[in-house]
Amino acid sequence: MKMNMIIAGIFCLSIAAACDTDRRTAQNEGYQDTTATDQETVAIGEGGRIDSDTREFVNEAASGGMMEVELGKLAQEKATNQQVKDFGGMMVKDHGQANDRLKSIAQNKNIQLPTAMNEEHQEHVNRLRNLSGQEFDREYVNLMVEDHEEDISKFESMQGDVQDQELKQWIDSTLPTLRTHKERIDQIKNTIDNKRS
Repeated sequence: MKMNMIIAGIFCLSIAAACDTDRRTAQNEGYQDTTATDQETVAIGEGGRIDSDTREFVNEAASGGMMEVELGKLAQEKATNQQVKDFGGMMVKDHGQANDRLKSIAQNKNIQLPTAMNEEHQEHVNRLRNLSGQEFDREYVNLMVEDHEEDISKFESMQGDVQDQELKQWIDSTLPTLRTHKERIDQIKNTIDNKRS
């Protein structure tokens, strides 16, 4: 009887010790996760804090920049209107430069940029790739008007919100280029619309 009680006591102590070990392990793992997150925030936050909204904006801008370059190449190849071709060339040059600058900033901030366009931007490219002639010109110009309106609005909105100084400078330097693009594509659209009427 006494032996049974001793065995039962040892058994209970073993269970208690195992539970305590599990509890400590869980606490340590939680601490390690938190530390990793804190280190990531510090690395990302050099020069200013980069929050989830800024990260989302940067990813969207990177994808949009890739789309502008790809569509610009298509315009140079497929457009029938010389103004549209020239505008496409401007997109390849200007957005290519903006993309390169953003990549450089992202590397400094440990931000992982997308390496391919998002689904929406890829769909625009796929759709226009299947068009030709004046239909391509018209659809490309309409998309560029709409896209630059949206981009300017997003960039202006983020201008006052971004904490990181390098990203803010990139936004400040890119906005005038977007406005120039918008002004030029509006002129081209008016020319094309007037020819149709």
